[in-house]
Amino acid sequence: MEIIKYIQSFSNPILDNVFQFITILGEEYFYILFLTITYWFINKKFAYKLGFTFLISGILNCAIKDLFKFKRPIGTNGIRSLRISTATGFSFPSGHTQNAAAFWFFLIKNIKKQWINILGTIMIFSIGLSRLYLGVHWPKDVIAGILLGIASVFITDSLFEYSEINNKPQVFLFILIPAFLGLFFFRSPDYYKAVGISTGFYIGYILESKFINFEINKSLKLNVVKFFIGIIPIILIKIYIKKFLPESILSDLIRYFLIGIYTTTVAPISFKKIH
Repeated sequence: MEIIKYIQSFSNPILDNVFQFITILGEEYFYILFLTITYWFINKKFAYKLGFTFLISGILNCAIKDLFKFKRPIGTNGIRSLRISTATGFSFPSGHTQNAAAFWFFLIKNIKKQWINILGTIMIFSIGLSRLYLGVHWPKDVIAGILLGIASVFITDSLFEYSEINNKPQVFLFILIPAFLGLFFFRSPDYYKAVGISTGFYIGYILESKFINFEINKSLKLNVVKFFIGIIPIILIKIYIKKFLPESILSDLIRYFLIGIYTTTVAPISFKKIH
């Protein structure tokens, strides 16, 4: 508690806005946008690895939160909490920090450029610090998030290496099957979302590799058109389809499954027709 109070002793309106902006860079919209652009227009294999890293990290985060059920510092005397609308679920570990650690450490490990090393380290530290400044996590949550995010990168690398050497993409079922069984024990909406998009992404990964195999086009004009054709249905699925489904964790599972399967199969099929 004293660490959070010390950090918040420097608070002012400018820093409030700065840290709220920084924490947005640890939220799902940024990562979904980056991942779809990479998958559709830059490098499919790189996007697959990054996608599975996120999915493994997300499932781990949600499962551990539901297991420990630690409360957030929100409402604690002497601690001010901002942007609490994004502080869903339990406190330990920090999902924003874990997302940042998984994303940026993946880039550090796979791109191997000095500027990425520097930027990635700054972003992991800054997003973790933002969660403390905003008063929505304890220090132990942030530390655990960093460690689990980094661990997720190594787990994914090992699974991908085994999958490629032995031509066995089904190795990822060792993650997905236990995660799917977890639906009977964990009731967090975030957990259902993570399992939904993971399942859709995995099925799409198999289908695209075997039957679609779309090629990335370097035409800027064509890619701009493809981006809007591809991204609008994702927005519709994420935001508007909930109006037609009952508000429940099962609906969250369905919506995010559709996002995963659409991104990896339906959009690439439409791109091939455009070509």
